[in-house]
Order: sequence, then C-alpha cells, then structure tokens
Amino acid sequence: MKMNSTIGPTGAGVYRHYITITQSVTTGTGQRGQDITTPTTIVSCFAAIEPLTGKKLDIARQVVADATHEITMRYFAGVVPECQVQYQGRTFNVGAVKDLWENQYEMVLTATEVQ
Repeated sequence: MKMNSTIGPTGAGVYRHYITITQSVTTGTGQRGQDITTPTTIVSCFAAIEPLTGKKLDIARQVVADATHEITMRYFAGVVPECQVQYQGRTFNVGAVKDLWENQYEMVLTATEVQ
C-alpha cells in the first residue's frame, strides 16, 4: 500500500516491476577517434513504474519536457539522469532523479519511454 509522503515511505508491496538500470561507460577509442561505449548495469531491483497522466504529467513535464513515466524505487547511489531503465523489453531514458525526503531511502525517476 502506498503511503502519503508526509507519513512515511512506500510499502514494499508496491514495487512489483523488476527493472535493470544501466549507464553507458566509455571503454575505449575507435579507429576514427570516437568513444566506444558499453552499457554497464548499475543495479537490478524491484520498482513501481507508473504512467504519468493529468496534473502529475503537467508537473513532470516542467522538469523533463517529454516525460511519460515515473519510476519509484529504493535509493541507490549512482543513478543519474544519464541512465536507462530496462523493463521487459521496454527502455526508459531517465531525465530527472529525486531523492524523496532527502534521507537516501527512496527515489523517484522521471523518465521517457523510448519508442
């Protein structure tokens, strides 16, 4: 059951989507001097993926212009806006990361689904 943010953190049962968060890391240089990047897994965990609608969508798009989803999960250091979230063949580009309650317990990612 999801609790009100003034009461406390989200209950564990809300996290029902098993996601993998990756980030591209430069692993070398190509023949023409371009960077060669490889996706590296930062964390795999359970999260809640929720499509944005109505007022939440309007608010999210003030931060990330093309936001489509909000992903709530336990806090993990190293998750930054350059990361991607993988879920059952779907890919989401992270546009913003918010640490709820500023206590490194839970975080919300504002993301855009890649078509």
